[in-house]
Amino acid sequence: MKSNYVLFLVLSFLVIIGSNFLIGPPEDKEKIVKEKPTEQFNVQEDSYEVKDDSAFNTGGRIHSVQLKTYFEDSGSLKPIKLLKGQEFISNTIIKFKDINFGKEIQYTPNKRNIVITSQGDSLSMISKVSNIRLEKTYSFVPDSYAIQQNILVVNNSNKNLIFRVFEEAVGEIDGKEHVLFNYHADQDMETVTSNPSEAEKIIADIDWYGFGKKYFLASSILNQDGEKTLKYKKHSKKNLRSLLSYRTISLTPGSQYSINSTIFLGPKDPEILSKLGKDFEKAQDLGWFEWLAVPLEKL
Repeated sequence: MKSNYVLFLVLSFLVIIGSNFLIGPPEDKEKIVKEKPTEQFNVQEDSYEVKDDSAFNTGGRIHSVQLKTYFEDSGSLKPIKLLKGQEFISNTIIKFKDINFGKEIQYTPNKRNIVITSQGDSLSMISKVSNIRLEKTYSFVPDSYAIQQNILVVNNSNKNLIFRVFEEAVGEIDGKEHVLFNYHADQDMETVTSNPSEAEKIIADIDWYGFGKKYFLASSILNQDGEKTLKYKKHSKKNLRSLLSYRTISLTPGSQYSINSTIFLGPKDPEILSKLGKDFEKAQDLGWFEWLAVPLEKL
């Protein structure tokens, strides 16, 4: 297995202008980024680098990815760009009943600060409005192309909180260049090779979905079983937009709700894909050559 795969991740969200500096909890002995809210910051680990630019939108989305051990061609030292331009994955949107939380989440905890801490291989972002607390955490798995994502909603109010969680992604689509959108639902994989003329809607037990880039994947593997809704439509001439939604939740006062998923950013290696479960090895998508190619790969 190769290590240190993800060289560069841009995790984008809006930085709110305030008078305070970025601070972390006093007991955190790991390195804490301290910058003025309007400036760019870096969080660096051995296997990846996370950057933020205040010009980006909110949602905690993964906006740009480069793979350290794969290059554009045999004579180049330029890493493969898995996500670029308008592309992104895992933009979290939460819609609340009778509460205006805004179209996009702004990570602004108490004292109007944004807290960014690096605890081992994880990055946490916090948002709070009234008595609702949101936390989104990325945990980077060593020696892996997988990133564990956790979304937490805490209801500190005195009444039921009704809401729904959405995950948005935008990616290039071009069937001629083997740049596709795939999803796996009810034990079958479906492939979209071009922008649809009309918006499509699927209601099913969706296991995973995402974009395939010939030899690489940018996908979300959903750990929650049960019915979900996936919509996708044309975003621009070359890009497709997908929006996955979980079931509506009614959260009692003083309780919390979490959703876990795995974001995969790496090669279409069947050995790697199969370890992630949910029939994710089907995302290799060899077409009608599969009957021949799969036995050859096992030799």
